[in-house]
Amino acid sequence: MNYEWYALQFTDLSGRLRQVLLYKDRITPKVLEKGVLKLDGSSVGMAGIEDSDLRLKPFKETLAPVPWASKPTARYICGVEKADGSRLPLDPRWTAERLEEHLGDQGLSVFVGAEIEFFILEEAYTNLQPNYWWFSTSSEEYTSPTGEGYRLDVGIPLKNGYYITEPMDTTIDIRTAIVDTLHEVGIPSTVHHHEVASFGQGEINLGHAEPTKAGDAIVTAKWVARNVAASEGVTVAFLAKLIPDDNGSGMHLHMSLWRDGKNLFYDPDDEYRVSETARYFVGGVVEHLEAVAAFTNSTVNSYRRLVPGYEAPVYAVWGPGNRSAMVRVPKDYGEGEEKKIRLEFRNPDPLANPYLAISAIVMAGLDGIKKKLDPGPAYTKNVYSLGYRERKKLGIKTMPKSLIDALEALESDNEFLKPVFTSELIEQYIDAKMGEAMKLRKYPSVAEIQEYFGL
Repeated sequence: MNYEWYALQFTDLSGRLRQVLLYKDRITPKVLEKGVLKLDGSSVGMAGIEDSDLRLKPFKETLAPVPWASKPTARYICGVEKADGSRLPLDPRWTAERLEEHLGDQGLSVFVGAEIEFFILEEAYTNLQPNYWWFSTSSEEYTSPTGEGYRLDVGIPLKNGYYITEPMDTTIDIRTAIVDTLHEVGIPSTVHHHEVASFGQGEINLGHAEPTKAGDAIVTAKWVARNVAASEGVTVAFLAKLIPDDNGSGMHLHMSLWRDGKNLFYDPDDEYRVSETARYFVGGVVEHLEAVAAFTNSTVNSYRRLVPGYEAPVYAVWGPGNRSAMVRVPKDYGEGEEKKIRLEFRNPDPLANPYLAISAIVMAGLDGIKKKLDPGPAYTKNVYSLGYRERKKLGIKTMPKSLIDALEALESDNEFLKPVFTSELIEQYIDAKMGEAMKLRKYPSVAEIQEYFGL
């Protein structure tokens, strides 16, 4: 197809997708080979204002159509480079590329698949003024009992939407359109369904790929979902916690580690088909849990989701088929089970930068393998049912309570991330995210004002 416009896309440190559009006559063989000096890095937090000229170098294999564009348009995902052509240390995608190189030097490869949860809303508004602040949203699936009444034909009560069918599932056609569009842009996705929460919460599953392509797929899926929803006159939200008293949205990451065509997480003689290597991998993630959380749960909002009772992982344990555990081993036994055995990390959420989140989990896991870190026994019961004293007696670690706690942990525990993460990226990430966390501390929530007003 002959395209008139080309979108050169990249993500900033936070994972926000950004782009520059070039007319077709600007996409020359030289640009494809050397990149184009067309990015002010200071405007997106990736360079100082005194040295902000950056290059975008397209990765040819990421060329894909933009189906909703009014003129024939294609996109490239790009690497971000300095003006001299050297790679920018703050380019998040480069971290995932470096991870693959690091794995390759050891004869290893990792495959990652993502389950992305999100809300499809009819509308969403906010207003933040000194004397007036609120957030308002609406969904055909939920009508306030104190307002127009509760619609029984399509209404879904809070926490009752899992695998619901139409007509209660009012967003099925939009999810199908999102998955169809993903196929148009070359991203394999074969499963979608309604999730637990009301307000149009859904999930789409992405196929397994190596870290860089997995990151590309996640970034692309969010971009596609937003645009397909907009074309239907609705909007999507990837916040980790959006609706009070209902489930939040996670981004479960499924991982397996391979060498010479062999799944190193698989042991046919183990009760749960899980190898010692897989256990050590989990042990590394548990050991570096707080620091890894700075990337997997990267916003203030992320920690609103991480509370007991909403199917979000709070306690750092692992178990077969156990959705109350932070790391689940799907019971995918039987024919071809070696290809299916994997670890599912349930703590990440869709606000994370996927290139950094995936890389942080893998580097922690590799450190666990290197040091033979024991994650403890498998848990087969509901971890949420354990009392505080019992959890303490068993030495079960918990997720950090806030983004600030996670960032402080990352500042003191980051050697395991090297040589894949550059020191410059870690330092800039901590500074940027700490500033974000401190900024949001200024704003009281409506819930806390309601709770404390009469004291």
